[in-house]
Amino acid sequence: MITVKKFGATRCGPCRAIAPVLESLKAEYYNVEFVEYDVDESSEEAAKYGVSSIPVVFIEKDGEVVNKIIGANSKTKYIEAINNALD
Repeated sequence: MITVKKFGATRCGPCRAIAPVLESLKAEYYNVEFVEYDVDESSEEAAKYGVSSIPVVFIEKDGEVVNKIIGANSKTKYIEAINNALD
C-alpha cells in the first residue's frame, strides 16, 4: 500500500499552495491513500517523522518511507515520486 503523508499548517502559504495539487492527485490515484497532518494539531506525529520544515510530503510503501519531498513542488515531482513507489 502506498501512502502520501503531507505535513503542513493553515498558517503556511506554501502548504496552502500545494493543497490543490494533492487534491487533484487524490482523484488520479484511487489506489493511494492520502493523509494530511497539521503540525500545530499533530505535533506527536510530526515529531515521529522528524518534521523540521513545512510543507513536507512523505511517500510510504508498506509503512516504510521511500521518498521525502520538502517545500512546495510541481505536480510532476509528486507524480514521479508516487509512480516510483508504485513500481
